[in-house]
Amino acid sequence: MKQLIIHDEEGFIISVMGGTPEPREPIGVPFLWADVPIDQQVIKINVSVTPHEVVLKAMPKSETQMAQEQIDALTQAVAELSLLVGGNT
Repeated sequence: MKQLIIHDEEGFIISVMGGTPEPREPIGVPFLWADVPIDQQVIKINVSVTPHEVVLKAMPKSETQMAQEQIDALTQAVAELSLLVGGNT
């Protein structure tokens, strides 16, 4: 999703905005537009390179996501065990 990222001269994030209508670009304040994947978050702006670059970090999984992964793994294990002992799933 395209985001307007407003930052200071050191790369510290002041604001991240997106949506419709697109936010207005600030005047006199450093900013950039970047595509930020839904599973990522903006950590800072690398101002040591030109053009400046967005530094992203993967968002941690929620407890619900982790529980669903465990359920999926256990379901798969039960299905495999059922096949080994000749049962139906």
